[in-house]
Formats: sequence, C-alpha cells, structure tokens
Amino acid sequence: MAKRILLAVSLALAAALGQAQDLGNVDDMFDSAPETPVAEAKTIANPEASILENQGFKWGGEMVSDLDLEIPYRHLPPSDFDEWTNFHQNATFDLGAKLFFDSRPDKNYRVFGKFIVNYPFSSDFKTLNDPTKPYSATNTVNSYSLTNVQVFELFTDFNWKERVFFRFGKQTAGWGLSRFYQVADPLSVGVKDPQNPTDDLEGPVALKVTYPIGLHNLYAYSVLKNSYLPATGQADLRDLGWGIKGDFFVPLPKKSVFGDAEVTAGYYYQRQLAPKTILGVTSSVGDFQIFSDQVFAYGSDRYRLDSNLVPTTTGTVNDTSKNTTAWYYSATAGAMYKNDDEHLTLYGEYLFNGLGSTDGNYLKKLENRYIAEQVDSSLAKNTSTSDLFSYNSAHNTGFSASLSEMFGSDKFSSNLFWQQNWIDRSGMVVPSFTFTPWKYFSVSLGTKFIFGGDESEFILKNAGFTTGSLDPAVKRLAPYIKIYFGANKF
Repeated sequence: MAKRILLAVSLALAAALGQAQDLGNVDDMFDSAPETPVAEAKTIANPEASILENQGFKWGGEMVSDLDLEIPYRHLPPSDFDEWTNFHQNATFDLGAKLFFDSRPDKNYRVFGKFIVNYPFSSDFKTLNDPTKPYSATNTVNSYSLTNVQVFELFTDFNWKERVFFRFGKQTAGWGLSRFYQVADPLSVGVKDPQNPTDDLEGPVALKVTYPIGLHNLYAYSVLKNSYLPATGQADLRDLGWGIKGDFFVPLPKKSVFGDAEVTAGYYYQRQLAPKTILGVTSSVGDFQIFSDQVFAYGSDRYRLDSNLVPTTTGTVNDTSKNTTAWYYSATAGAMYKNDDEHLTLYGEYLFNGLGSTDGNYLKKLENRYIAEQVDSSLAKNTSTSDLFSYNSAHNTGFSASLSEMFGSDKFSSNLFWQQNWIDRSGMVVPSFTFTPWKYFSVSLGTKFIFGGDESEFILKNAGFTTGSLDPAVKRLAPYIKIYFGANKF
C-alpha cells in the first residue's frame, strides 16, 4: 500500500509540474484572469495499472564480442627455458548476442522471450540417404545446415484477480542463495560457472504459481526437463518434477546483532531423483551480508564409487553403487562485504558436499572406472563425463575480490578469484587487471595459476577430458589477454 501511495504522489507531482511549465512566468499568475478556465488535473485511480498498460512492446539484449589469447604451460613454474619459449597459444573468439522481447498487451498479460545466437551462426551436417548402408551411387550424401539459435526463455505471465500469479513456459527458475555453488538448485538446467556467478542459468519448461502474502511469497512448481523423459515411449504426468517453496521476511529488533532476515524453505520431488528439502537464510552482521543454503536429500541422484573392487580388461577398478534410502546433508555458508567508498566487493563461501568423498585419490579412481566402462562391455556404465567434472570432494571453498575503480579512475579495475578443493588439495587462483580507455572497449590481462596432481579436480577441469585420458595440454600456468569489442547490454 505504501508503494502505491508513493507512486500516486509522484505521478501527481509530475502532472502538477507539467501544468506549471505551461503557465509561463510566475508573475503572470497575478495579472488578469485567464480567458479559458484551467482544467482540473485528472485523478489516476490505479497508477500501477496505468504504468503497466503503457509498457507495450520492447526489444533489448546483450552483445558478446571478445578475443581471448591464452598461453598455457604444463608446469608451475615452467620447468626450463625451452618450455618458456616453445609455447603454443590458444585463441578463442566470441561473437554472439542474447536478444529478448517483452510484450504486455494489458496489465494482466505478458509474453517474454529470450534467444541466444553465437558464431558460427550455422552448423553443417552430412548424412547418407540410408545410414545403415555404405556410400554408393544410389546411396548418396545429403548436406544440410542448421542455424545456431537457442531458445533460452519463452514464457507467459497472467494472473487471477491480481491475487494469484502464473508463469508458464521455458524460464529461469533457480533456487538457492549461494554465489559460487549450486547445491540448493534442483530446477535449473544450466550449470553455474563460479567465475561468472551472475550469469543467468538456463531453466526448464515449467509452470510457476506465486501467491504473495504481504512481504512473504509462496510458490508452487511443475517442472519438465528433457532428462525426465523416457528414452522410448510417451511421457506421463509422473515424469514431471514438483516443488513448493516459501520466501519469508523476518524483521529483527533494531539493536540485534543481525539485520532483518529472509528465510527460504522448499521441497522438490521427481520420481527419478532423490527427494530434497531445502532451507536457506540471508541476513546481515554489520557491513557483512551473510547467507547459507541447507539441503537434506533422501538418497543419491547418481552412482558413487564404493570400496568393492572388480576386475576388468583394463585392470581392477572400484565398483559403483547408488544408495536410495540414506539421508545426505549438504550446505553452504558465505558472506559478502561491499564498501562503495573504497569501490571494494568481497565474496567468500564454503561448501560441504554430503555426497563428496574424503579420499584425495577419489577422482583418479573415478577416472579409472570411467575408462574401464568405455572399454569393457561387460561393465555396467554407471559413470559419465559430467560425474568427472562435478564436485566430488566433501570440502570446498570459493573467494573473489574486486575493485571497480583504481588510481582514482573508473578506467582501471581488478579482480581476484580463488577456488579450492581441500581434499585433493587442488585449486585455481586467477588475478586479473582491466583497462577501459573508452566506453565499449576494454582490455583485460590476467593469469591462471592451477595447482594439484595430474588427476586432481582443477587440473582436470582446466585440461579437458577427451577419449579416455587426460588431454596432453594439461596446464598449470596460463597468462592471458582478453579484448572486449563493443560488448554491452542494450
């Protein structure tokens, strides 16, 4: 109600100022009466509805345009002079855009869409007329091209009597308060990049129902992901995921150590996944914003290595199992500090992974198991490359520090990112410095310091995994330069 009153007062003042400008010089007000009466200002009964009705249709987006040159070294530091000088470079070029449209024909109905296009803007494919037979004069090759356009979001908003609000379609719908980790988000399709934690994550096709109660909000979700659908046959309603969540504002006494808090509680179920109960809280202590996610899962979503050993054609490897009747607890705890006067922002976060291992060689054993599954047809295929790139250890941390201005100028900025696996002792530190000589053009200089054993988490994540073994281009030191050409939101 307070917001509506404030908005109505603002609109009335704007109308009054507009009329005052039409009156000309203030002294003229005391001259003879005007020949025509001044019309009374029109009263706006519902200012919020007036604004929404005038929104109409708009386009917008975000342009991505950059060149990234990286020089990777296998050792930290490089082992000898030859390694320093006989280097190769990795060059990547990004050109693309996120385009969105937002249409509101009336205040109770909205359609929103967002699309992604990236260079190369099309992909070429070739197939045989009959793929089961070899090439011949009668079985020729067909060539075709597909445009690289992805539908990132496409949904509609509507409501019932402005009391219950509905959103249906493909939408971003992530849960969780954590910045670097995704432990409390069962809805998103995309995977969070800790070095770009504010990027939107691709979401599922879903129906979201919102019921506001004062400062609180209740949500209900019905979710469909491609991974929920059976490989053969038609899906039914049991393949949907179902979730409920509430966000509750909790005012605290003014003299309390903590500031006002927001508490989140949710539950998510899908018949192929372990049911999850999710709790979250965010508050403040002095100049620090604190946050935490808590997850209780009844069972595991994926297979894990156990202590049993099985012989294969590649040697003895660990067996796998999936416990569907045990409780697993995972949690994050983090803090954010921001000082506008110093242009400084700090984030720190700890992740306890209830499904993670305390064995420093776990990833090496998992890699051996994965390779064996690709070679030995008698071995059950219970692992995948996504398992190798997941967080497999119990204790993890992330930290970032950024200065948005340096040397008294907003043309200079810097950032420091650090992520650590405390079980296999691998990690990554990335300092960077950015110079923006003019708007829409900037140059960023940085270095990746990656440490750990050859088959540890961060070495693997930065080297890549190809045909059953580590990529030869393992890197532990990687200076880079990144140039941004006109990248901006519009």
